[in-house]
Amino acid sequence: MERVSQSGFKTTGKTKAMFSYGIAKINGLWVYKNPAAILQLSDNKPTFVVVPIPQQEVSIQDFALVKMEQKKDHRESEYCKAGAWSGTQLENKSGVKLNVTRTQEGNITVTPAEELTAGEYLLVTMPGFGAMGYDFGVVPTPTPAPATKP
Repeated sequence: MERVSQSGFKTTGKTKAMFSYGIAKINGLWVYKNPAAILQLSDNKPTFVVVPIPQQEVSIQDFALVKMEQKKDHRESEYCKAGAWSGTQLENKSGVKLNVTRTQEGNITVTPAEELTAGEYLLVTMPGFGAMGYDFGVVPTPTPAPATKP
């Protein structure tokens, strides 16, 4: 897997927020190049093994898996919402629950708690920085055709 970082940041809902005197919220989205990751998996419950760099502290609590929304020429992931009365709130509606464990060798295994649906994902190793991670896609598993009688 290759590490990717966002190619931009965009906001939506500014007009609603203006006309509602700040009651409606503005959404912040990370934007990633290309509509699909290079790595496409047919396994809908993959296991990732992270080998930490020596002298780098990595907590098993520092992992997140986010499903991205595909657009024609890019992908997006909602990062935060901001309102005049509520301030900025980190949002992760598209987050996927993970099982993260450390092996005796010090490596970290990351597995989704449930099967992933087809789509594009970003495995983030430091959620507070949210914009960088490892992207991959899950392609739908073809359903075998029913057998026909001769």
